[in-house]
Amino acid sequence: MWDQANIKLTGGPHGIPRHVVSGIQRDRLLRAMARTVAEFGYQETTVRRLLARAGLSRRTYYELFEDKEECFLAAYDEVAEHVMALVEEAFAAGDGPEDRIERALRAYLGFWAQEPDIARMCVVEVLAAGPAARARRAAATDRFAELLAEPLLELRGDRRLSELSARGLVGGVQELIYGPIDAGQTEGLADLAEAVVASQVAPLALLET
Repeated sequence: MWDQANIKLTGGPHGIPRHVVSGIQRDRLLRAMARTVAEFGYQETTVRRLLARAGLSRRTYYELFEDKEECFLAAYDEVAEHVMALVEEAFAAGDGPEDRIERALRAYLGFWAQEPDIARMCVVEVLAAGPAARARRAAATDRFAELLAEPLLELRGDRRLSELSARGLVGGVQELIYGPIDAGQTEGLADLAEAVVASQVAPLALLET
């Protein structure tokens, strides 16, 4: 995430277009948000701490974001889009409903395993970041559940039950990973996908509709 944050900007004229510079600075701040929130929590994250980590001026910050919340929401939105792109790509490569669900879950869980700071921001601290952040989380949850509802419909044949099952599945996974992410133990998250499918999805195919 935020690969432009690694680009070095030297002082004085450097020949880089202003919009490119702004993109680099924005990525630095979004990455700083994830790392600072992971270290201190959302409530104790301050603009001063963000600037110290990003190596940017207060003036630059307020040219890009109105306040801490706006920066947090921008970071969350970019992560949510990135994760769903990974999930949808993995889902499309699946063969059969159970395989599509497992691939989607493995992509979802695998990202958090590889990005523990971002995971803490988006799974744990988002709940402390105010109503707008919680609304973003709810929208991301709904989008994931809508994706999984289609293969569940193939298994159950009942759209209402499939939609409820999908919401329960996504909510259950979020609850399952909260503890490990909060404890900084994300390494084995991707391996949970197979177990979740075996325990929560496969039995649905055996139920009478």
